[in-house]
Amino acid sequence: MHRVLFIADDFGISPEVNAAIVSCAGAIHGASLMVDQPATAGAVAMAKARPGIPVGLHLNFSDKREVGGKWDAFPWSAGPVATHLAAWDGKFADRFRSETRKQFGAYAATGLPLAFVNAHHHLHVKPVVFEEIRQCLSEFFPGFDGWIRLGAVRMFGVPGWAMKSSAPVMLGQDPAWSGRKTTDVWGSAFPFRISAKHLLKLAETAISGSHEVYLHPGANKADVRNGLLGDDGQDRTQDLAALQDARVIKVAGRSFPNGAGL
Repeated sequence: MHRVLFIADDFGISPEVNAAIVSCAGAIHGASLMVDQPATAGAVAMAKARPGIPVGLHLNFSDKREVGGKWDAFPWSAGPVATHLAAWDGKFADRFRSETRKQFGAYAATGLPLAFVNAHHHLHVKPVVFEEIRQCLSEFFPGFDGWIRLGAVRMFGVPGWAMKSSAPVMLGQDPAWSGRKTTDVWGSAFPFRISAKHLLKLAETAISGSHEVYLHPGANKADVRNGLLGDDGQDRTQDLAALQDARVIKVAGRSFPNGAGL
């Protein structure tokens, strides 16, 4: 048996990305909500209007904090490399713990069910964050029966031998986890370059286990015809097109007919 999950990340990062994600409702098995973005409230309203889309928490430690006092900037700038290094530095441990707890509290306050947990740039696999996630799940969501984004790293466009050797660098070793998790996590070697062909082939050939594909639907700001803008000029049109492909929508329903967890 194998399951294939198509998950749209960055829900809440902008109104345009929110609209793009919702436009892919026929293909996605979940949307990862960022609770600290200017468009978070709009994403929550969209999710409540469409309860058929499972929503999870997309913890964010590095990018585009909301200004004005509610969310403070980290001592490092935005960016995955600096944040990953800081997560290994004990002097920032309390900050990571408090930020994780703050974002869990903000998610709980939305009233949305929690279907899964992951993080921007996969920071959730760092021990200091992961242990706090376990605590927060028991306190904020004691009945949590969803999954956490863990597992072997797989990359579309990268040879199998290279994926295997790079997995510890990119996502770290799986922390001990007593609940459910995805066994394989799929992304693209080049950001925002997942195609319908990639998704269809995975659905046909995936080995046993639960395969989670994280995508970023949106569009290039230059694509005025579409209107579903990316973020900071990022071209997210390929991920968007993949999830709007009629063949992918059909496969998504067949691979995961109820769209409801692992």
